[in-house]
Amino acid sequence: VHHVVVIVVLFVLHIVAAMIVAVAMMFKNVIELVMVLCVKGIEK
Repeated sequence: VHHVVVIVVLFVLHIVAAMIVAVAMMFKNVIELVMVLCVKGIEK
C-alpha cells in the first residue's frame, strides 16, 4: 500500500469524524433547547 493512500484515508476519516462531532454538538444544543422549552411550557 502506498503511503499516499494511507495519508488520504486518514485525512478523510479525520474530516468525517470532525463532521460527526459537529453534528452531534448541534443535536445536543437543539435537544437542550427543546428540553428547556418543554420545562417552561410545563411550568406555565
